[in-house]
Amino acid sequence: MASTASPLLTSAFEAVSTAFDKLEAAISYAQAERHNASEARENVQQEITASWEAHGAKLEADLAESQAESSFLKSDNTRLSNHLETLQHELLDLQTTASRTMKKLDGSVKQLDLILERA
Repeated sequence: MASTASPLLTSAFEAVSTAFDKLEAAISYAQAERHNASEARENVQQEITASWEAHGAKLEADLAESQAESSFLKSDNTRLSNHLETLQHELLDLQTTASRTMKKLDGSVKQLDLILERA
C-alpha cells in the first residue's frame, strides 16, 4: 500500500505544485496587465490634462484679444460719437447761417424788385 500510495501522493503533489505554478503565473500576468492598464490610464489622463490646459490657455488668449478689441472699439466709438456730435453742431450752425443768408438775399431781391418797379 505504501508503495502505491507514495506514487499517487507524489503525482498529486506534482499536480498541486503545477497548479500553484500556473496560479502564480496567472496572478503575475494579471498584475502586469493591471499595472499596464494603470499606466495607460495615467498616460491618457496626462494627455487629456495637457490638451485641456492648452485649450484653456488658447481660450484665455482669445478672451484677452477680444477684450482688447472691445476696448479699442469702445474707444473708437466714443471718438466717432464725439466727432458726429461736433459735425451735427456745425451742420446746425451752417443751416442757421444759410437761413439768415437766404433771408438777406430775399430782402435784397425784394428791394431790387421795388427799385426796378419804380424805375
